[in-house]
Amino acid sequence: MTLAFKGFAEIERGFRQAAVATARGEARAVRRTGVTIVANQSRAIAQIANMKIGAIKAQLVTKTQPTPDRPRVVFEVKSKGIPLKEFNGTRQTKKGVSVQVLKSQPRQTLRAAFGVAKFSSNYFGRVGVGRKDYASPHVGRLPIKKLYGPSVLSQYVKEPIQAAGRNTWNDRLPVELDRETAFALKKAGLI
Repeated sequence: MTLAFKGFAEIERGFRQAAVATARGEARAVRRTGVTIVANQSRAIAQIANMKIGAIKAQLVTKTQPTPDRPRVVFEVKSKGIPLKEFNGTRQTKKGVSVQVLKSQPRQTLRAAFGVAKFSSNYFGRVGVGRKDYASPHVGRLPIKKLYGPSVLSQYVKEPIQAAGRNTWNDRLPVELDRETAFALKKAGLI
């Protein structure tokens, strides 16, 4: 029978290593939870808006990554409108461009709009069409601009999207922290 006794210095060294490894693990857990939050909120926005998930994720940017000293994640949501080409089902018709921006709204036809394959398949339209001061003879003289739908920020601030983020944080963070804590204690030799 072999008995091994550890001295206080060795135990202290193990706890210091565990503290450093736990701080790093906490930052990794927060980072992974942040990635999951972006994915879940993107899916929730895609259920409301008729957008491609890749276009939504491009607008949700992680501004600050967690570190062992500051284990927090900060998101930035861009407020610029999304080009119409990023919406599912947008197509050129004989009467204009047919688009459905929100899934709860009916499909609309933008009569003075057109798509151009030369410019990354974006959709353009005449400024001021439909206003009373621009009668139909002047439509050909109006300036052209790129057409955008609503921004991701306009959907991100809605309560169901915020609830998806809160629920993901509350559900995922304890799981990730448990996993990282067990790994840190094992690496330090305390388990």
